[in-house]
Amino acid sequence: MGGVRLSDKKRIVDFISKGTGDSFFSVLHGFYEEVKQEWVGEGRRIEDFEQDGPKILGHLD
Repeated sequence: MGGVRLSDKKRIVDFISKGTGDSFFSVLHGFYEEVKQEWVGEGRRIEDFEQDGPKILGHLD
């Protein structure tokens, strides 16, 4: 599974070890937490993330 950020084309890639819903959710949750940490690292408040944070689009192929 991977992601590309539109603003600067940063790529995030992680591999799903098993074809189960739990492993998929684990990788997806990791991506989400990484995006939240970048949000805070840019000096923004974590409380504002849900309302004002970036939109995350998932594409299943």
